[in-house]
Amino acid sequence: MRTDINKLWEENKRINENIERLWQENKRINENIEKLWQENNRIWQEIRSIRRTLEHVTLSIEEEANDVVQYFLRQRGIVVETRPMHFNSRFEFDVYGTNGQLTIVGEAKTRTSPNTVRRVVEKIDNAVKAMPDKFPGRVIKVIYCLRAMPGAVEEANRLGVWFLESGRERNSPSI
Repeated sequence: MRTDINKLWEENKRINENIERLWQENKRINENIEKLWQENNRIWQEIRSIRRTLEHVTLSIEEEANDVVQYFLRQRGIVVETRPMHFNSRFEFDVYGTNGQLTIVGEAKTRTSPNTVRRVVEKIDNAVKAMPDKFPGRVIKVIYCLRAMPGAVEEANRLGVWFLESGRERNSPSI
């Protein structure tokens, strides 16, 4: 009988030791989870900061694009105020302005490739077809970018797009 009781006490001791190991492991897991949550929060803060920075850069490029477009239009004696324009969920443009006889419409990009030129032209053409009243007179398609990739200027010339890069004209539309 005494031996059985001793065995039970030994078994109970092993169980308690296993329980203690499980509690220690549980504590380590909870600590790791807490560290992961802290890292996750830090990553989200970084993402929010990057998003804000990108929004500021994008807005700055749009403002610069509109300023440069208006400058070159004034050099030609044309006054058209341009600004970003949101027509609907499909059609939003970084550069848009009209004086009734002339409509300037386009995009501002950090980099522009030949594919970007084609996509911008397609978007503008679709908008003109969908809402012709918003594009009175002659439509001048424009792309402003900080950096033109190889072939972008040539594609813009082929498609009749006024192409501006970093504050200078890379081609000249017939206005």
